[in-house]
Amino acid sequence: MNSKNSLAYPLSAAPSTPSFINYFRVLIQRIVRTPWPKKLPCTALVAAIVLTGCATFSEQKKHYLMLPVVPDTSPSRLDIVVGVGPVTLTDYLQRQNIVVRESSTRIHIAPNDRWAAPLDAHLSELLAKNLRQRLGLTEGIPTFPWPSSVRVDYQVTVHITRFIHYTDRVYLDANWRILDGPSSMTAEHLTQIEVPSGTDYDQVVDTMSRMVGRLSDEIAETIRQLSGNTVR
Repeated sequence: MNSKNSLAYPLSAAPSTPSFINYFRVLIQRIVRTPWPKKLPCTALVAAIVLTGCATFSEQKKHYLMLPVVPDTSPSRLDIVVGVGPVTLTDYLQRQNIVVRESSTRIHIAPNDRWAAPLDAHLSELLAKNLRQRLGLTEGIPTFPWPSSVRVDYQVTVHITRFIHYTDRVYLDANWRILDGPSSMTAEHLTQIEVPSGTDYDQVVDTMSRMVGRLSDEIAETIRQLSGNTVR
């Protein structure tokens, strides 16, 4: 997938290797021309370099972020203040590594493909950006916990119970609520989305970005219904 057109991007990638290979080639040539009594320490040096190089390359890690999804239409502006959070995750998702499902009973925790930020905080920020666009808000949406001086009209809480790739699809299950003020619940919903996806991590995270966009669509529509769609 072309990362320039993707809604996901790796923040780090493996470095190029020509400099290491060229250095290694020159070192081997020198060892070949070295008299035998002096070869042993040189050979030990080569072994150490090879082991170090292999360890370095095996530890290369990529870090990913999902991106906001622009809504299809320009929304009317609402005269409300919305806060997002807390966003919580089921236990197996509470890690930096990206998790994919390998079978109905087994998951794989990717050792070198990771989220660039804690997933719960990342989802909070992503939902806030998406909702701001969908509700036509001029001010940014605060994420939990916000300062006590901030008064919100609607608070969105989300609990993610499934967010994972399996075979050729990505699945998202989210329980979310909208609170009117600090504690009064006005809406509660379960959103379940599945979307076809490729298998490499760029494609998986790209698909996840779009799924969070669809979740944001549902939340924004409910907020509009509750607010009476007050136009600023």
